[in-house]
Amino acid sequence: MGVKSDRVFQFKQILNPSTNLKKNRHEGRDNMVDAIEVIAIVIPLIVIIYAFIWSLRIVRPTEKGLVERFGKYHRFVQGGLTFLFPFVDRIIRVNITERMTPVQRQDVITKR
Repeated sequence: MGVKSDRVFQFKQILNPSTNLKKNRHEGRDNMVDAIEVIAIVIPLIVIIYAFIWSLRIVRPTEKGLVERFGKYHRFVQGGLTFLFPFVDRIIRVNITERMTPVQRQDVITKR
């Protein structure tokens, strides 16, 4: 009995294709709405994650960081993790390690 009812259903679809098309149209719209909703959620989420990661900077202990906001001096930061405002702040790292310079031997004349 199940096989016969499936054949009757298929026969009705062949005789009246407009119901089948309407059903397919609504399914397509539902899929399109789902895709748009996913895109509307995923793209802003990616931008927010990228901005957060971009705003964290590490300054090494042998450096100082000069933070510029809109191209002007804002502050100095010490070594460690630093948070910058995305797309507004920029950091310039300055090496502050001491450098030894070799000095040539010199003769000294002293009075005794």
